[in-house]
Amino acid sequence: MIGSRYIVAAMICLLMLIASANKSYAQYMNRLYDYDSTHDWGLNLFVKNDNTYFVVGGAMRTGGRWGQINMNISEDGSTILSKHRIQNDSAYLYGGDYGQAKRIPTGGYLVPIVVQYPNYVTGYLYSMACLLRYKENGDTVFMKTYTDTSTYFERILNCDIMPDGGYIGGGGHGLNVPTYYPGLIVRTDSLGDTLWTHTYQIHATQSVEVNAVLSLPDGRIVAGAQSRYDVVTPALDVYYHFTPWFMVLDSAGTIIRDTVYGSKYGGGGKLYRDTIEGYVHTGQIDTLAYPRVPENYQNLPYYIAHLDTNFRMSWITRFSYNNKGRRQPMTVKQLHDGNYLAVGYTGKWPKLWGWAAKIDRSDGSIIWEHYYVSDSLNDNYLSDGAEKADGSLVFTGATFNDTLPSYRRVFDVWLLGTDSNGCPTPLCFEDTTTPPPTVIAEVHQEHTFSLYPNPTRGSFTLQSSGSGTFTLFTLLGQNVASFAISKGSEELYMPRQMPAGIYLGVYRPDDGTEPHELKIMYQP
Repeated sequence: MIGSRYIVAAMICLLMLIASANKSYAQYMNRLYDYDSTHDWGLNLFVKNDNTYFVVGGAMRTGGRWGQINMNISEDGSTILSKHRIQNDSAYLYGGDYGQAKRIPTGGYLVPIVVQYPNYVTGYLYSMACLLRYKENGDTVFMKTYTDTSTYFERILNCDIMPDGGYIGGGGHGLNVPTYYPGLIVRTDSLGDTLWTHTYQIHATQSVEVNAVLSLPDGRIVAGAQSRYDVVTPALDVYYHFTPWFMVLDSAGTIIRDTVYGSKYGGGGKLYRDTIEGYVHTGQIDTLAYPRVPENYQNLPYYIAHLDTNFRMSWITRFSYNNKGRRQPMTVKQLHDGNYLAVGYTGKWPKLWGWAAKIDRSDGSIIWEHYYVSDSLNDNYLSDGAEKADGSLVFTGATFNDTLPSYRRVFDVWLLGTDSNGCPTPLCFEDTTTPPPTVIAEVHQEHTFSLYPNPTRGSFTLQSSGSGTFTLFTLLGQNVASFAISKGSEELYMPRQMPAGIYLGVYRPDDGTEPHELKIMYQP
């Protein structure tokens, strides 16, 4: 009996040694910079060859004017080696999307920003799409805008480096009036001067935002976008639906091939390069349907999916609402082992935590996930992350200072260093606030569905073996009503003032299985 206990203990020690061999430790860090002073926040993070850090972010000075900053920070996080700030006395300088700045192979960094000019008298404003290039030390090489007149509300939110040394930027192109606007792509040479600009729109009644541009070795461009259309409920409420739209463009910006996703996959359209094959896509499952309201975030989980080169989905992982609230990936990076690092935040309003998760590339399962707090104990979030040569991780983001009257307007740059398993301390897994790793990759199963009576005079019963969304369309494809369906039987009603006729009903199960379609005859 005693001998067996020794054997068990020896096996446990051996397993611990094996596990520790696959775990590297960084200089643990949890630091804030410029606390309560210049109001800065981190948006992009790079690890330099000497293991120091380059943080690109935003700034706000007294009076509320937004600007841009960058910082070089020492390896242990104790010292700001240099800091540069760009301000404009008449314009706001907004950073692009989280984690979208790029390192230039010949040295330095390319940053997408938006230059916005407000008019405090009339309320009129316009903005210009802009690319900003920094040197390695943070000095500015150029800051160039791309617009024709003050009529437009243009923006660049993401960028990439082209094989010929030029640049590409993606965003939106709108007018300063309530209207539907197209997506925008700008192509420049290595000096940032315009080669061409193009706008892209699926339909005249849908707005498009280009959320990702990726260069291919042969000069083609891959773009990820979202196309927004308005959904009007029978109660005349309006909410937005965002459909992912993926495009392959030739070197002149002409669409060669494109793919539009169905209505189940909502906000996002963000696309990241997979260095092995295909792409990583993030978005938001859109199970929001009448009569649910947009504030019900439990019905709008974010997701990460792997796509092949034809934009077909290999797997999808939902980040469902849990006891910490809503998990939202702000950016995705690929690690040295091929797996993915999702970086962002989670929380139940008004409390926010930093959050990160490691995702298995092969099937989308969650290898680990952690929640993080800064030393300030205030709300905080993470916006970008990077992997060091030894496998350890470092993140940047911001923390709020909610003790001041200007609630959520005072920020500090947050730099967090963890080991390769995302642990911010050696006792990470003993932290009871960190839930155990969970596998939530989507599993598909068949659903049964029926509807009666048909024809209907206005009411009908829908039976389903699972939850989903039931949508009514005219035969011309116009969306006239949408209903959230629970498992079992549910009585539904045709929207008011709908004319008699034949309509198409489409039931989409929440688990992603094939939708059911049928024609409904309405005879009021």
